Amino acid sequence: TTFSAFGMGGGSSNALMSTMYSTDVFSEMMGNASIVEGQYDVKAGKWPEAYNECVLVLSGNGNVPDLVTYALGLRDHQALDDMIEQFMNEEEVTAPTDELDLTYDQLLGVSMKLVSAADYYTYDKEHKVWVDKTDDEAYMKELVDGGEDLKIVGIVQPKPEAKATALSMGIYYTPALTQHIIEKAGEARIVQEQLDYPTVNVFDGISFAEKDEEEEGKLDTDSLFNVDEDALQDAFKFDESKLNTDTSALSEGLSADDLPAAPSLSAKDLDLDLSSAFNEDALAEMMGSALAGYTQALGAAYQQAAASGTPPDFQALAQETLESYAQSPEVQGIMAKYAAKMVDTNAMQKEMASKLSAALESTMQSYMKKTMAAISKKTEASVKKVMKQFQESIPGAMSVDADAFKNAFQFAMTEEELSELMTALMNREGTSFDGNLAKLGYAQLSKPSEIEIYPKDFEAKQQVIAILDDYNDRMQASDQEDKKITYTDFVGTLMKSVTTIVDMISYVLIAFVAISLVVSSIMIGIITYISVLERKKEIGILRAIGASKGDISRVFNAETIIEGLVAGLMGVGVVALVSIPVNALVYSLLDVPDVALLPPTAAAILVAISVFLSFIAGLFPAMAAARKDPVEALRSE
Repeated sequence: TTFSAFGMGGGSSNALMSTMYSTDVFSEMMGNASIVEGQYDVKAGKWPEAYNECVLVLSGNGNVPDLVTYALGLRDHQALDDMIEQFMNEEEVTAPTDELDLTYDQLLGVSMKLVSAADYYTYDKEHKVWVDKTDDEAYMKELVDGGEDLKIVGIVQPKPEAKATALSMGIYYTPALTQHIIEKAGEARIVQEQLDYPTVNVFDGISFAEKDEEEEGKLDTDSLFNVDEDALQDAFKFDESKLNTDTSALSEGLSADDLPAAPSLSAKDLDLDLSSAFNEDALAEMMGSALAGYTQALGAAYQQAAASGTPPDFQALAQETLESYAQSPEVQGIMAKYAAKMVDTNAMQKEMASKLSAALESTMQSYMKKTMAAISKKTEASVKKVMKQFQESIPGAMSVDADAFKNAFQFAMTEEELSELMTALMNREGTSFDGNLAKLGYAQLSKPSEIEIYPKDFEAKQQVIAILDDYNDRMQASDQEDKKITYTDFVGTLMKSVTTIVDMISYVLIAFVAISLVVSSIMIGIITYISVLERKKEIGILRAIGASKGDISRVFNAETIIEGLVAGLMGVGVVALVSIPVNALVYSLLDVPDVALLPPTAAAILVAISVFLSFIAGLFPAMAAARKDPVEALRSE
């Protein structure tokens, strides 16, 4: 029933969305009620005593905060939910403008239910986690109906003369209720399980030190979904006829002119050694003629094969051309022509075939590399073009039946069950043993998280702070900084800014007072010096009848001291007299007594300062009077 999740506050008097007020409707009252009883008037009922009794704190003018009316069911709670939703959607929030006219009896007759936070959870045996059931309306209704009754037994309002109050507007319960909630939570199974296994997170069964990605902490999706594989397969369709598989572009731009020239061979490349079987001159002449013809035949055969669009097998082509050319009439004619000149025709043919085969293998390997490089360069662009066309045709060939795909998956759990399970499994971040106990409404009294201290006055507050600071200093000196107490001085924090302003104003006033004192001292010195000038003849007479220089100086010093004493007494007296009506006026308007008070000690110090400054201011004129020449002084008129 609050906006605490959004960092916002609730107010009253048509200021529901104001952030100036706390959104906590329920708060714990300090154990000793006498601390606050003097600040409030009991409008109805009494102060709470039992654990199931509460008190409603009104505003200074007797209003009830809007959030309290929603919490007590005096306003429609759905309207509050609608306002929260409007705020979250960044819409204009429509706050209620009507004012409820409530009587004390209506407020005292309101009854509330107490539900333990540990009862929000039920154990899921299948997934071995505790499931949060706060979103289960039926479960929560049954839980609330069986809860204990809380009742408002008193209504209090700040007294008109109270300048500061310890309780804010809202509903307050006694520390006995906190103790009762802890005891009730301690009886819950989930709390007992967490206490028995302090190193394990009771909500999911995983160790606090264990990482979330470990196998034990992962969700078994097999238990969440049912998948129809046949329906899933039918959801995807692929039309091969719509694919663009035209590869004619691969041969575009490729011609025989793009291929390197056929290699040329000569008898020198064969490294023939036929001296033992042939006439070397006749053999060289014959081989030259045969190689020239074979080279031309091989080049023509390769170009013809390449022009067909299919890269030829160069070794097979060379072997085939060699065999064909060797049986051609041209070769036969050459051999017949030179046969008579050779001693051993068979040996010559074997030697020539061996050498020619080795030379052709080396030459054709080199030629093949050059030819493949040329073909690769020419066909690269064509291949890219064909692949691009193929890829562009894939989306058109593939189709997905969304309805069939959706029907292939079926949840094995209801929406509420899935939401509860996911909430339980995902809510693991930042968990700890103490955090889980606090979440379940349980606390160990031997391990308080904070202690609230209420000093009786400012002097007692300073003593408490001194004790805490001394303890922290001892802990730091003994290298036990983990035992240091972190405290917040709320009153000191509030008064710090006020004290700074007051100190600044005091410094300014002191500066003005100092300036006025200096000016006054100068005026006293001037007046005394004028008095010396006017009383020259008197000084001469005194010197003539035997007065010394010291006597003359003491006369003027005594006069300045008397002047300072009279001025100081007059100033203190005027302040004391003026303080009487000022104090009476402030007390009648603000009910603050003795706002202007001059202690006797301070008055005596002020008079002493006045005398001292007057004495200092009169020293120079007194010394000047003592140095006057008696003869010159008697001559003056």
